[in-house]
Amino acid sequence: MKRIILSAAIYIGIVSLSYGGGARPFDFLFLESGARPAAMGGAYNAVSGDVNALNHNPAGLAYLKENQAIFTHSEHFQGISQNYLAGGYIISRREERKKAEKKEEAIKEKPETINLEICKDMSERERKKYYFCTGDPELLRPKEEKKEEDKEKKKIAQGMGLMYKRISYGETERTTLSSPDGGIGDFDMSAYVLSLGYAAQINEDASIGIAVKLVKETLDDAEGKAAGIDIGILRQGAEKFAIGLAVQNIGTKVKYQLNEEKLPLNFGLGASYLWSENLLFALSLNQPEEGNLSFHYGVEYGLIPQISLRMGFDGKNEAGNAITMGLGLRKDRYGINYAYSSYGNLGDSHKFEIIVEWK
Repeated sequence: MKRIILSAAIYIGIVSLSYGGGARPFDFLFLESGARPAAMGGAYNAVSGDVNALNHNPAGLAYLKENQAIFTHSEHFQGISQNYLAGGYIISRREERKKAEKKEEAIKEKPETINLEICKDMSERERKKYYFCTGDPELLRPKEEKKEEDKEKKKIAQGMGLMYKRISYGETERTTLSSPDGGIGDFDMSAYVLSLGYAAQINEDASIGIAVKLVKETLDDAEGKAAGIDIGILRQGAEKFAIGLAVQNIGTKVKYQLNEEKLPLNFGLGASYLWSENLLFALSLNQPEEGNLSFHYGVEYGLIPQISLRMGFDGKNEAGNAITMGLGLRKDRYGINYAYSSYGNLGDSHKFEIIVEWK
């Protein structure tokens, strides 16, 4: 049995290409799930707007653009496959500052036709009630409208996400110490992740998020389970610039029969810059507790509103050229994404994704 587990662990380590740090339980957690981040080389620590933030920096869930559901099927090399299902839900939105400023400008520009001479005959207390006497644009607005906007200002942007994924490594020939050449059947290897995340703004420029995850890995009749959390913060200091920091896989130890090992702790730092409405640049650095620092670069270009082209560099891919690419198609509230990456002699990886959004 120990030989089976060791062989499977080495195999899974090769599959996940885990930062050059060797095979460890749950290294599959670093395999990309969504097609968009995969096509951008995994440079997603400071990218928000969709539920894929749950896998990189849960703080990005605060900035979901729409409620959405995503299903992704991945075909990797050597018969390995992955199915990923995720949903994002907007709990509340926060009114954008630009929108509020436009309202204020419109109020200030509203023409007044009342004769200002009547203000002279009013007491100071009465004059404070009228905009045309005081110059205060807020007094022009109906009380109900002001109350409603005050409520909006007190709101914070909040979002949540839920995801489930299953990775199948296919069947592998069973070997033992007494039968090193096999011939005694095959066994199955698979892995599962279930994660729930929540994020909220802590001020006008920043959000914080947390995700709780349950993970399980099965190797023949051996099974390892663990629970962990991801914590992240995302700051959008300038209008088009964002920076994100995340710590992933803080949690319990993994127990395989009599052996215990830690979850693969990872620290991620990223930045993104929206050059224009249709051009996004992203950069991420990932440092596992045990392993090498990896760099990830990504770019997304909106050719037209319905078509997006993506390309990236995945620094943890040590088997291929690390170049990634993909395509996104949108029609109203429906979308299709595709991502491709090469793992050299091991083979290629393809991701096919369907997205549905609603208000």
